[in-house]
Amino acid sequence: MIFRGVCALVVLAAVTGCSPAPPPETAPTVPLPATQAQPPAPPAPAPPKIDREQAGRLAEQAAPGFRVTAIDLDTDEGRRIWDVDLVNDRNERRDLDVDAETGQILPDLDND
Repeated sequence: MIFRGVCALVVLAAVTGCSPAPPPETAPTVPLPATQAQPPAPPAPAPPKIDREQAGRLAEQAAPGFRVTAIDLDTDEGRRIWDVDLVNDRNERRDLDVDAETGQILPDLDND
């Protein structure tokens, strides 16, 4: 059945004067638009010298009676810091910044 269909197409092409497509080496080419090379991604920063657990211990030592509730690594004016949220038994909250390279407790400059 498929053979008959193919034969019918060949006969139809011969009768109507259709020619087959030119071979690939003589086929017209269409230039592709130029692609812009993407710059390579910057390398990932090195891990901080002070890890998350160390930052939490340093913050708890700086705020006796408080315990850590959250720690996030942030960048503030080009300096990587651990933003440490703490709370005590009276539900008082504190936010301390720990330098991720030195472990120094940074002063609160936000006044919030």
